[in-house]
Amino acid sequence: MQQALEPDESIKNIYRFFYSVRAILSFWSALIAPFWVVFFKEVGLSYTEISLLIMVSYVVTLIFEVPTGAVADLWGRKLSVIISLLITGGSFIGIFLFFDSFPALLVLFALQGFGGTFISGAFSAWVADSLISSGAERDLTKYWGGLASGSQLGSVVGFLIGSALVFKELFRHIWLISGLGTLLTAAYIIIKGRESSNKGPNKNAVTIREYIKTLLEGSIYLFKRKNLFLLTLASFFWYISTGILSLTWQPYLVEQEVPKPFLGGVLIGYTVLGFLVARKAGALTRQARGERKLLWFAGLGCGGLTLLMIAVKDFSWVPFVIYGGIVSLKEPVFQGYLNKFLPTQLRATILSSHNMITSISTILSMITFGATSDRLGLLTALILSAIIMFVAATTFIVGLPISTKDEPGR
Repeated sequence: MQQALEPDESIKNIYRFFYSVRAILSFWSALIAPFWVVFFKEVGLSYTEISLLIMVSYVVTLIFEVPTGAVADLWGRKLSVIISLLITGGSFIGIFLFFDSFPALLVLFALQGFGGTFISGAFSAWVADSLISSGAERDLTKYWGGLASGSQLGSVVGFLIGSALVFKELFRHIWLISGLGTLLTAAYIIIKGRESSNKGPNKNAVTIREYIKTLLEGSIYLFKRKNLFLLTLASFFWYISTGILSLTWQPYLVEQEVPKPFLGGVLIGYTVLGFLVARKAGALTRQARGERKLLWFAGLGCGGLTLLMIAVKDFSWVPFVIYGGIVSLKEPVFQGYLNKFLPTQLRATILSSHNMITSISTILSMITFGATSDRLGLLTALILSAIIMFVAATTFIVGLPISTKDEPGR
């Protein structure tokens, strides 16, 4: 008979599994991440057509984000993650096969958006449930920091390997490699993944009424509670700000005469520093005396560094790299804090509802970037990003209790 694992060893095993999944998935995605716009431009798409591919993905995400989160709550987080990877991996392979057909690419990017909704809330809920049920609730921020750093490490390695594949003129084949790798990761999860024993309804007995009830309760949960609503609102502003900067930094650095080949190195520095800082999320939270205070400090720091990019001009890449370290705190600190106050039976739906707000923020940031940069210039876009980040920082701290004991219970 197999001996039961000690609690600490059980937590370590859970953490190792999710760390490996995050790192591997980030690696497959990062292979093409720095180059996909260039790829589609080289195969004959216009920038308008490339923008449409992004838009159709986000529109589909908005439509299906919460409904697929309810699927994870009722039928299982593991199943939802596997469905996501099968759809996403298949869409990557489809792009490899039909890269020269714009209608086919629209369908495939729509599939990417649809597949992504199955994992966005489900994976975070799976992580939180597994750690909480194993007794690691107090250290959620620490473990989320480790997972975020694993994602960044996978991305850095992916950037480097992707660059090597492009150098070897295997540009198009990156899509095939990413797709096959994603499918292999799904197989790994099927074999190694385990869900906690704290489950909702019987998966085989779920009715349409139960599905609709879960969908409705989970979709409005963040908005019925003042404290959680303010956290969600702060996150909304945060992603508008970071979205604007993510689109602005490359052309802005080029305007400041930073050599284009140097941009890859800047992005690696940004990600590596994020990897190092995210690993310290738990310790930094204790030093700041609370997650919300650390998010406030991080928001102020990101806003200040954005303005510093304007002030230092030729050396604007330096505050941008430092920005990468500070902004990396958002996910582990926010996820570690938020998940403490979510009911297990609705966790994936609630997190999908939050991710839907994030998708709206991303779309708004794209629109804001385009309108502001074309009419008023990249400098104005940077200033606007900083202002919105200061709003996010203020929203994280204002009106919220200092102690977690004043928060809504699970």
